[in-house]
Amino acid sequence: ATAVRILGAGPSLSYLSEFPGPPNTFPIYVEVLLVPALAIIAAVNVVVGSDENYALVADFMNNAVPIIGLLILVIALTRAIADSPDLYTVETFRKITLTPMLSLLLVPWHITD
Repeated sequence: ATAVRILGAGPSLSYLSEFPGPPNTFPIYVEVLLVPALAIIAAVNVVVGSDENYALVADFMNNAVPIIGLLILVIALTRAIADSPDLYTVETFRKITLTPMLSLLLVPWHITD
């Protein structure tokens, strides 16, 4: 019975609300390279944090991760500013707020399980 509750709670309608979003994303080839690279960096960061022998690598990773995050943030902000006439529209507001609003509307179904 517990396994049925766990498996039944996984795929819900809130996942369907994650797909609509702003069109200003990275090209697919960048995402195909970026997501695995960030996963590898996160895994390396976990491994080097657990052993004193990797202190030099841990220092490098502790500096590299925020720099990568800031770089992605700067690229996103630059694209948003460059596309500002299309950014400040009702359609964009609707697309950006649709996912959180649908997720909040579906919270009661997650709580009652």
